[in-house]
Amino acid sequence: MPRMSDLRTKSKMSRILAIETSCDETSTAILSGSTQAPTLEAHFILSHTKKTHPFGGIVPEVVAREHLQHLEPLVAQTLAQSHNTLAHITHIAATCGPGLLGSLVVGTTTAKTLALAQNIPFIPTNHLEGHALSPILSALTESPPQEPPPFPYLLLLVSGGHGLLLLVQQPTSYRVIGQTRDDAPGECLDKCARLLQLPTASGAELEAAAKKGNPTRFADQIIPLPQPMKHAKLHHAQHCDLSFSGLKSALARAIANRTLSKQQRLDGAAAVQKALCDSLIERSDTALRTLAAQNRKPAALAVAGGVAANQTLHAQLQCLATKHALPFFCPRLELCTDNAAMIAYAALARSEVVPQKEKNKYSPSSSISLSSVSLSSLSFPVRPRWFLQAECDYKKAYVRSLLDVRNVRKTYANKTRSKKTMFTKVPTKAPTKAPTKAHLQTQTKE
Repeated sequence: MPRMSDLRTKSKMSRILAIETSCDETSTAILSGSTQAPTLEAHFILSHTKKTHPFGGIVPEVVAREHLQHLEPLVAQTLAQSHNTLAHITHIAATCGPGLLGSLVVGTTTAKTLALAQNIPFIPTNHLEGHALSPILSALTESPPQEPPPFPYLLLLVSGGHGLLLLVQQPTSYRVIGQTRDDAPGECLDKCARLLQLPTASGAELEAAAKKGNPTRFADQIIPLPQPMKHAKLHHAQHCDLSFSGLKSALARAIANRTLSKQQRLDGAAAVQKALCDSLIERSDTALRTLAAQNRKPAALAVAGGVAANQTLHAQLQCLATKHALPFFCPRLELCTDNAAMIAYAALARSEVVPQKEKNKYSPSSSISLSSVSLSSLSFPVRPRWFLQAECDYKKAYVRSLLDVRNVRKTYANKTRSKKTMFTKVPTKAPTKAPTKAHLQTQTKE
């Protein structure tokens, strides 16, 4: 019977098992091949919105327990559907951030345990990088495969936890053009849906209600909602930033102490969606014009994230791309939400660009030799706030995390030292005696 290491070394093709548990979806996927010709062998997404619906939103502890309960059988189901065993897996990837701490710990610990037990590399993956590359994965895994977006392309990443404009220069090089200063677009939609007392506090429910509403009627009967940061005079480097907390607050003040009819709630949903979409379109247009003025015009416009499933936003972005003579790309619906397929593709792209001298350097064991090994330190920590850097350098992020731990230990030591000194008597210098008259007279004589 062949050993597991023999099965992996015989095949030079990468096969990645990916785990995604950054928020309220448990997802697993197996992706094989290369970044130019990937094959999605199996993919599962399990949402836990029904568990969190009675609480009116996501409860981190509840979601983490759901991940812990369903992740192991979901991994087994993914392996069974793809007709693989762990012996055929060459890499294991998991979302290490950004996201909810408890959810990240469950997925990352499971992936690290499998990597250590099977003696294969573990690839820590940035959740935002997965979204950034999801338009490429969606195009290449269509039947038949479609042409992926050319580099560089401007990406509008809009989800429940993130909102930013990103210039994707290549699979490992990104430049942040603008980002949200407070609430994410999806978060704003969810909270506005709750304020309007819709059946479920979700952006999908608000979009369905907006189709039956009239934003102009809401402005006439209640109050016109403002477009976020429309007249803000910002610094040149920050003029593409987003903000949605003001829109949520404006709606809360407008309907306070009011009893809205059913039609007024539908009109309010349409008004919120219009204000949010107008803001996103205006900022995207500004970003395209700014990049063109800097002789860095992107070759395409793309959108990703959970809010990318909004059909109104999708249609307006398509019109914006036509206005700038650019092709428009959007992932299919299953790749818009949080999913493990995009994490697997981001890990695959990361493994292919690692220099030769880095290969096998961070593998769990130096005895195994794989054809393509990315940075795979099992000591890589979860990072609930892991910003997508210009080059998304994982080694620097790992070193930075170690420095963070050292700084926390120093702070704790200083606080402990200060508490000890609070209850100890601090020695003081003996008070100096005032000079006498005789002493002063002797000084004057001299």
